Amino acid sequence: MCGEPRVQQCGASSEHSFGSKGLTSTYVIGRYRYVQTVKWLRLKTKTAARLALQDAWQEGGPRILTGLSVNAIAVIIASIATKKPAALWTIFAYPIFMVLGWCFFFVRRMKGWNRLWKREIRIARTAQGPQVNMSLRTVDPAHLLSGAGHELTCFVQDPSGSLTEANSIQGFYRARVYCSYPFSAALSLVPGNYIAMWKEQDLQTGKWKVTDLSQFKLSETDFDPPTVLPAGGSPN
Repeated sequence: MCGEPRVQQCGASSEHSFGSKGLTSTYVIGRYRYVQTVKWLRLKTKTAARLALQDAWQEGGPRILTGLSVNAIAVIIASIATKKPAALWTIFAYPIFMVLGWCFFFVRRMKGWNRLWKREIRIARTAQGPQVNMSLRTVDPAHLLSGAGHELTCFVQDPSGSLTEANSIQGFYRARVYCSYPFSAALSLVPGNYIAMWKEQDLQTGKWKVTDLSQFKLSETDFDPPTVLPAGGSPN
């Protein structure tokens, strides 16, 4: 009589303990995924904002600067000739147009668009594990024929946050640069989300800046061995 309540109480405590561990594990996993998502969005937003400014300036900056200068001179001449202040508000139309252009390119960058490069990521199953083949193809091949040089490198960040750089970049073959991940046999891959980051060196300043940013995922099936076809036949 005296032992039964103790056994029931012990069982309830054990069940509660296992339940707490399960909830804790679920919370930790959820928290980890949330942190990784926030980091990815922060990095993507920062990169898209900088590249959108570059797009807006290279696409319309010189024309806007020329128009702004001409308009400012016209306003000054009109004010002197008529002795009345001209419509200065027309000058502000150019900066507003520049801001709208930046917003347009920013939204496109956040969607994965790239004005200068077209990315491609393919995941292949091999006997040693998944192999990620990444490439960048210029959208303006004639630019390469003009003799313009490009220095590119690729970084990959694994689910743990560790960043590794490619030790070999191939190109430009057919206006394309490419590399394969993992960059060395010592790297062990795990399922999860990875970040691919291509950087280009400014040949004048020597600084490296992100020119393309993307994310890919390795699933459990990517680690399965490749299907071997029988000689002269199809898989059973």
